[in-house]
Amino acid sequence: MKNFTIFLTLFTISTSVLAAEAASPSKIVTVTPSQLNANRAFYHGKLVHVRGFVNVGFEQRELYDSRASSLTEDSFKTCVTIVNAGRILSNMKKYNHKMLILTGVFTKDIRKEPYLQLAGCNLTAINLADQPPPEIVLGK
Repeated sequence: MKNFTIFLTLFTISTSVLAAEAASPSKIVTVTPSQLNANRAFYHGKLVHVRGFVNVGFEQRELYDSRASSLTEDSFKTCVTIVNAGRILSNMKKYNHKMLILTGVFTKDIRKEPYLQLAGCNLTAINLADQPPPEIVLGK
């Protein structure tokens, strides 16, 4: 009985540690827009880091896999719409046409969300979080 009690205690502690690690903000996965689009149901409603090429301006709130993918005919496959892009828009010289890592909640269909977005490249979107700020990916 003593061995069972020790086992049960160790099992409880190890599962608690694993659960805490799984909930840790550092465990937020970094993905590309095309990975989000290919796995819409899986990422829907999840907080993610998205690495991509930002294209913002008048009626443009777009995040692509790369600059090259933003210029292709089927660019919608490699693009997610950026929602809540105020920080990027207010610093366009710093962030526009750069590779960035953005953090936000992914949605698989912008039409089913409680916000209006008229400048999108796709029905999928990343609703930017207030923190952390966009991170410029150097050398890309």
